[in-house]
Parts: sequence; structure tokens; C-alpha cells
Amino acid sequence: MLEGPSTSVRLTGNRELARRLPLFDVCGLIALAGLVTAIAFRRPDVLALTTPFVVAIAAALALWRPVDGVVKIRADRTRIVEGEDVTILVDITSPSGIGRVEIELEPSDRLVAVGSLRAVTTVKSNSTTTLAFTVRASDWGVAKIDKLTVRVCDRFAMFGGELDARADTTVTIGLPEDRISASLEAERFRSIVGSHLSNDRGQGMEIADIRPFQPGDSTRNINWRISNRRQEPWVTLRHPDRSTTVVIIVDAHDGENDEQRMTQRRSVSAAMSLSRGHLALHDRVGLLVVGHTVQWLPPKLGRNQLFQIADRLVAVSNAPEASRRMYRPPAVSTIPNNAIVVAVSPLRDPLMVSLVAEIRSRGNPVSVLVPQTEQARSSRRRLRITNRTTEQARRLAAVEQKIGVQSLRERGVGIVAWAPDEPVITVIDSVRQLRQAMARGRSW
Repeated sequence: MLEGPSTSVRLTGNRELARRLPLFDVCGLIALAGLVTAIAFRRPDVLALTTPFVVAIAAALALWRPVDGVVKIRADRTRIVEGEDVTILVDITSPSGIGRVEIELEPSDRLVAVGSLRAVTTVKSNSTTTLAFTVRASDWGVAKIDKLTVRVCDRFAMFGGELDARADTTVTIGLPEDRISASLEAERFRSIVGSHLSNDRGQGMEIADIRPFQPGDSTRNINWRISNRRQEPWVTLRHPDRSTTVVIIVDAHDGENDEQRMTQRRSVSAAMSLSRGHLALHDRVGLLVVGHTVQWLPPKLGRNQLFQIADRLVAVSNAPEASRRMYRPPAVSTIPNNAIVVAVSPLRDPLMVSLVAEIRSRGNPVSVLVPQTEQARSSRRRLRITNRTTEQARRLAAVEQKIGVQSLRERGVGIVAWAPDEPVITVIDSVRQLRQAMARGRSW
């Protein structure tokens, strides 16, 4: 099991860790008060009561050494799946030893503590002490440890301090493998998405043509029945196995509130299902993420491509909210002309609408899955309880969305609303029916 990169925090020479602690001041006040009382009231026996406090202060001063050491934090795995646990390891090394060390972790929202994230230990000289903390992935995305707090003190608790540091330890949380693979069956997916046979001739199962034998033809392709009938060798030409180039577009503009994050989550799930289904059938799959940045992953084959797509999709949730807008549509000339384009977008942003329209104008068959939420269904009820300004803004946004959807439909873009309780497979089936209707010249 590969461990993730570690983050180091040096404790050597830090003044925050060499301060007097409250116990030192308390012992000093008691010792001073005992001395004053003994002198003022001429009671030497009072000094016997304060002697332990004086000895403690003297011992702490005599044995105190500057804090020297390094704290390293790392995760035992850098890639996990929702619901899985990951162990955060904290290594404390000191050449001179540390009497008492307290470590406390503060993870991001996507990580939930399993047990306590606070531990106390002692580090011996020239040794390393390792503390283990367990956290659980609660949501997909890129998670990290936001803050690492180190509190140290000597064995008498007289000197020490506290140090806060930011840890760069990150963990990539993906969607559950079984849930993604179970959403689409391979052969059913092939019939629904609208795959096609290649126009070329080569090795495959479907017959393309029959012609006389020519030099260079393989004897395995000889059609013996027709050859016997015509008394000369004839060969059967076949279409190559089904081949499709698919480009999946994910709209990552939204993500500021719970509703938008849920829409983003469903979009990523759909994109992963589409990618897995096509790559399992040896299709070329590309990915275009549009939003805070424009990320283009050219269509390729293989399992490594699925991992690349998963990394890009998981990173969608890690974008800063202030930069969640695409300021200009990217050039679409890199998308193959024969590629089937499937966009997953709520079509709230005019730039996304213009991007889909531009791709459609190049002749690519384009379909858009529009994820809906429960709040979108009850928009009328929500508008009644909002103020007039918010109501007008939402109505204007709804009108702009309808205009954009209508303009895309007029261009021949298949648009299907995706209800929250509707499986992905059903939505893709609706897309197939729309394409068939367009091919027959029906109105959308």
C-alpha cells in the first residue's frame, strides 16, 4: 500500500514552544508568598510547606532544554472511496526527547472523525513516536487536513507552548466502484447510447461486402459457399467491431450551495457511468470539464483513461468558489467531428449554452442531460416566501434558461430533464428516442 506525501513541521527554535506555562507562575507565587509569610511572621516552619514548589521550579529550570524535533503528518492512502476509512499518521522525532506532546487534527468537511482526533504521548531521545488517527470519507472530492495543532511541555509542565500549522496532506475521494458499475450494463448501454458500426472494412462480425479474392487477402476470409458456386475464390469483407468516439462535457459552474453541490454530484456520477460503459466496450472516451477552469482530456482507450477521467471529475469539487465561472468558451476544434457529445449541465449559464450550440453547429450529435433537484420542482412554492428582488432574479434566470433550452432544441440538440429519482439508464434511453425521432424528421 503506497503512502501519501508527508508534511513536516519543525519544532526546533520556535519561541512559541518555549514559554512559561501557568503552573510555573503558580509555583513561583506560592514560593514567594511562603517566603514573605515566614519573614513577616517569623515562622520558619512555613518555609517547609513551600519547599516542594521551590524544588519543582529549580528542577524545571535545571532540566529544561529547548524543544528540538520534527513532526511529520501523512496519510496511509492517497485515494479512497466514499465510506472508506483512511489512517492519518503523525510521526514525532526528537534527538533530545520531549516530555509531553499533544497532537490534535482538524480535517476538512469531507472527512469525518472515527474516534478521537486528539492524542498525548511522550517522545524519548533519538526515537520516533507514531500516532494514528482514523477518519472516514463522507463525500467525494479532494479532502485534506486543514490544521495540525502541536502542544508540548516538559515533564514538570513548567515550560512549553502551542503551535498551529497547515498540513498539505490531501486525499482524493472517489465515487463507490460498485455503485458506478451497477448503474449501466455493458450491452444494454451499447444499444441505448446509439453506438454505430465503423464505415471501414476490416476484422469484425458484421458483413460489409463480398468480392473476388485479391492478392494479400487472408485465406481465413474466404467464403467457401460462394466460392464453390462461382468456381473461384471469393472473400467476405466485414465491418470492424463497433467503434464509438464519445466526448462527455461536465458543467462545473455551480457548487456554492447544497442544491448546486447535489447537482454537481449527480453530474459527476453520470459522467463516470458514461465513461465506464464506453471504455468497457473499447470505445474512445474524452472529457471536457467547463467551469472554474477548462480541462480537456482527449479521447483514448483503456483503463488508464478511466483513471484519468476519474481524477478530473473528482477535482471538480475542489475548485475555489470565487473562480467557478468560465469567462469564455473554449475552442471546440479539438473535438472529433464524428464524436458523440453528451453534456451534463443544468444549462443555467449562458456560456454553457453557447458552447453546446457551437459544438452542434460543427455537425456533432449533441445530447444534454439536465439534472433537476427537488427545490427546482417546487420553485413556485419557494418564490412565494422570498422577497420581491430575489423572486424577480430567479424568474429572470428561469426565463433565460428556457430561452437557452429552446434555442438549443431548434438547433437539433436533444435535451432531457433528469429527475432526482430517475436512474441514469432511463435518461440515456430517452436520449436515444430523441435521436431516432430527429432522424425520422419528427418535432422535438
